[in-house]
Amino acid sequence: MKFKTSYIIQTKPFNSQNDTWYIFTNNSETLEEAQEDIRLFRKTHINHIFRIVKRDYEIIDIVMEE
Repeated sequence: MKFKTSYIIQTKPFNSQNDTWYIFTNNSETLEEAQEDIRLFRKTHINHIFRIVKRDYEIIDIVMEE
């Protein structure tokens, strides 16, 4: 069985004291799609920071964090 890579957008409030990230979306198939989604989300979630996490079956890597 082949598992496909996905890019997960996570967020947390900018002034949060804890390091808990919440899944915002998990349906981006490319890094470019995830980056475009973040550009759109920033317009309505201005007090949050975002990061993109690459999910590839057993490997999870943080790809971008602001």
